Amino acid sequence: MNARKPRRNHSYDIVDSAQSGAAIELIARVFSQDEPLAVTVGQSRDEFAAMLGVFLPAALPEGLTMGAFVDGEMVGIALTTSFTFSPPPEIEGTSPNYPPIGALIEALERNYEQENAARLDHCAHIHMLAIDRAVRGRGIAQKLVEATAINARAKGFDAVVTDATNPISRRVFARDGFAVLNEVRYDGFRFDGRAVFGDLAGQGGIALMEKHL
Repeated sequence: MNARKPRRNHSYDIVDSAQSGAAIELIARVFSQDEPLAVTVGQSRDEFAAMLGVFLPAALPEGLTMGAFVDGEMVGIALTTSFTFSPPPEIEGTSPNYPPIGALIEALERNYEQENAARLDHCAHIHMLAIDRAVRGRGIAQKLVEATAINARAKGFDAVVTDATNPISRRVFARDGFAVLNEVRYDGFRFDGRAVFGDLAGQGGIALMEKHL
């Protein structure tokens, strides 16, 4: 007779500055290995660590970034800020391979910013959703997105948006009530005249998704 495995404790909570090291390590590892845009442009783990080392200390005080924890260990993170958040200027140059991704996101969000200028202060933005490979397929991403939206609403935000880069993330956000507002197809985007993300055509494109809270 097999012994029953002990029940593990799952929790979802705001990530604070004391946890920034674990957050940086998790995002850098997951995105450099698995995020399609980052893999395509060759954004390395060290690049992510350098970029996040500037971004996170400025973002975490907003209290919008949520983490998923199993027995106290961070296994997931939804890096979230207000939509109007601006990273410190020192972030420039920390990730040499990032510019094509930045240009793609700018193209995706441009119309939303123009059409919703009056309410952007009340909109939160999930920039990155990273889940450790060891715990995927257990619903942790779904619960983390739900917890992030609930936290944003509690802090007075009336909407949250995200940039979903692949079909899996789209499904996760759609299950929590996010709707697609805009899409930029990978095979149609050009950066310096090049179809940088053309090899991702089978995944469709990057989608701007929004949930009203």
